[in-house]
Amino acid sequence: MQFTSLRSQYIQIDFHWSVILTKREVFTYHQSIQKLLRSMDDFYQQKVIPQYWKEKKWQISLYLCGDRKMKKINSTFRKKNQTTDVLSFPQFPSMRKSRKEKLLFDTLSLGDIVISFDKMKKQAALYKIKDSDEWIHLITHGFFHLLGFDHEVSKKEEKLMQGYEEKLISKIGHSSMKKSALKI
Repeated sequence: MQFTSLRSQYIQIDFHWSVILTKREVFTYHQSIQKLLRSMDDFYQQKVIPQYWKEKKWQISLYLCGDRKMKKINSTFRKKNQTTDVLSFPQFPSMRKSRKEKLLFDTLSLGDIVISFDKMKKQAALYKIKDSDEWIHLITHGFFHLLGFDHEVSKKEEKLMQGYEEKLISKIGHSSMKKSALKI
């Protein structure tokens, strides 16, 4: 498994991958993460998440795997015997509400995001977008799940989450993404 860590002012993403990537793909995915981190920093500073959660810097573990591994993870943790594009494993039930206890560590781990490389490639082809655009979309989608947003709860929540995703993605200039690609 390969590993690298990318940081911005407020957020660190530890990127792990177990699929074979070309040097070009590694470079492209790193560049995309760097752009996304700047946009995430802007979001971090907004008043969407209570100040309590912003007393520390955030850390996210991002994993890129193949369909077989994703199917196994999905089966183990969600009891769904099929692959999927992205799974999120939040550290906290929701970061949308404030809490009272003191945060102990310098960095707050938000949780894990797992992305299927195979599914990402298929979806990019289906939506006629670049792999890097679908990559950005899936990381963004997983990020909002880590914060406590859930599009499966209600239409209102789905619209709210999708709106935040679109804002975050549009800030990095990925306007080539089609609306259909932003729906999960």
